[in-house]
Amino acid sequence: MQARDATRQGDELQPGQDPNRVRRKSRWRLVIALAVGTLLAVIFMAALLVPRVGVHRQGINEAGTLTRLRRLNELQNSYAASHPTKGFACQLPKLKSTTPVGDRTGWSRNIS
Repeated sequence: MQARDATRQGDELQPGQDPNRVRRKSRWRLVIALAVGTLLAVIFMAALLVPRVGVHRQGINEAGTLTRLRRLNELQNSYAASHPTKGFACQLPKLKSTTPVGDRTGWSRNIS
């Protein structure tokens, strides 16, 4: 029975040796193996999730850029409608608006 408890060669019970020593050694190896396995699983999951953070951030930036481009298009169309002989504005300060335009920092301002 004692020989069956030994998991590796050299762990066999020697004469005069404590019979629980082999069990403690086997339990300690199991604890170490579980800890290493858990650490590897955490590192693997982090490697899968970290690149996704950049993709999420890129999507937010693209959505904000699209909103600003749509607003700029609206201002160009309203300028062209109010100035039919000039057409579209070549300079942004000509696109004066009375409605605030959002900013990345949360502040709002008018285009002037």
